[in-house]
Amino acid sequence: MTAEKKIAHNRMTLLQLAERLRNVSGACRRRGIVRLSLAQPP
Repeated sequence: MTAEKKIAHNRMTLLQLAERLRNVSGACRRRGIVRLSLAQPP
């Protein structure tokens, strides 16, 4: 798996978690990442 695919997979699973929680900030906190990093291109 390439680095780009790993990043894409991590973002997808984060967004799936956010959808389940109905809260992007909460999903980011659980994963320990900064929400603004989602807006940056891989």
